[in-house]
Amino acid sequence: MNIKFILFGSLILLSVFAVRAFAATKNRTNAQLVQTVAPAFSYPEIVSGENMGPSNFKGSYLLIDFWASWCPPCNAAVPHLKALYEKYEGKNFEILGVSIDKDKEKWAQSVEHKKLPWKNVWTDDAGSKVSSLYNFSSIPHFVLLDKEGKIIASGFSIRELDSLLKNNVK
Repeated sequence: MNIKFILFGSLILLSVFAVRAFAATKNRTNAQLVQTVAPAFSYPEIVSGENMGPSNFKGSYLLIDFWASWCPPCNAAVPHLKALYEKYEGKNFEILGVSIDKDKEKWAQSVEHKKLPWKNVWTDDAGSKVSSLYNFSSIPHFVLLDKEGKIIASGFSIRELDSLLKNNVK
């Protein structure tokens, strides 16, 4: 009985350390992205059909919002993002919504229903490529770029976005 207990306890401890090691590696990788040029991607924009990616926004600060219509935290962030979009209008600030929805129709309906005023693109592979490029496994995932297309911050919360914008977008 004691051996089973020891083995079970050891397994639990190893699992905890593995999760912490994974999280630390993920954070280091997100930190390593800072001050690098944002990885390129390009997908058709919902209204114009024009291919859009980070390079389309050089000269402006860009918030890339990786999201999906089925994601409750993503949906909860929309009012806050709309308020910031209005607040920084005319200050060289843009948002690019990048949906990882599997269903293109549900994404399009969501963009229309929410009346998202910024550019929105849909990944045709449920976000597989962009999640690898930008090192994320959960959404929403935010990345802030400077006017030259370099990453200022990656993997921050919606609560941290206010101070990041105050400190960078002038």
